[in-house]
Amino acid sequence: MSKRIVSEIFLVVVLVGMLELTLHTQPVKAITIIVPDDYPTIQQAVNNADDGDCISVRNGTYYEAQVTIEKALSLVGENKINTVAAQLDISCPVQVYLNDICVNRLHAENSTIVWATGCRFKEVYVSSNAKLLLSQSEAWKVHIYDEGEILGFYNLPLFGRVVFPLPFGFIFYILLVVLALGFATTSVAVYVLRRKREARKDLASTK
Repeated sequence: MSKRIVSEIFLVVVLVGMLELTLHTQPVKAITIIVPDDYPTIQQAVNNADDGDCISVRNGTYYEAQVTIEKALSLVGENKINTVAAQLDISCPVQVYLNDICVNRLHAENSTIVWATGCRFKEVYVSSNAKLLLSQSEAWKVHIYDEGEILGFYNLPLFGRVVFPLPFGFIFYILLVVLALGFATTSVAVYVLRRKREARKDLASTK
């Protein structure tokens, strides 16, 4: 048997092996982990998740001192009123998706990108080139350091530092201005009417 025939047979065997390996290799599918059904805490669910997985959190307040996320995950609550996480710390350069959840305190740093839809943040710290992208969300007590960014919002400097997403922040600001103008106008009108009454009384008393 010549070397050429042996080489061709070897090549055919290698190609057949590669084809069989390709056909039997299945892509790893993302899974959904439910808290507290699968794991009692958000941190345990994060620890047992892989990149691309979804962590679904049922209604409740999760009193965890700190939940550290170092993977590209989705964290989804039932709604931002009744699903409350005490604190999230995202400090790795990953993308994390948050949906319908309330976070008492969020720390995002080190080029992290956090996408938040339908969320509520009571206190936010964004630093070191991290980005928080808000959609139909609200954030209170915002602290931005070292080129951190919060995008997709209208910054309303009232009651500390309050952040509302567009267009709700602008509408809220306009409503406050309208209310302030209405109160001022009413106060002036009341003062003018009072002065007129006093003037009439003085005129009547002199007659």
